[in-house]
Amino acid sequence: MESKVLVNEEEYLRSFKCELMEVVYAWTQGASFAAICKMTDVYEGSLIRLFRRLEELLRQIAQASKVMGSEELEQKFEAALGKVRRDIVAAQSLYL
Repeated sequence: MESKVLVNEEEYLRSFKCELMEVVYAWTQGASFAAICKMTDVYEGSLIRLFRRLEELLRQIAQASKVMGSEELEQKFEAALGKVRRDIVAAQSLYL
């Protein structure tokens, strides 16, 4: 699907930060929070914020898929959301 928004493709691709891709993948595969913390020198709070932002993005994309009428796509994003939203990321408060 084409949009009429002008985007410099190379600049757009350079804007992606892939440093934590392996950490996110490990988390979605069931790694413990302690294990993923050992994979990077990023602060624990920053990781929690990253996962919560990813969770919100997945929730919004799932909702957009529903609005577009793509039940299959919605289910895929809901499944991805389930892999991100667990353990400490799903805690209501970090001050337990």
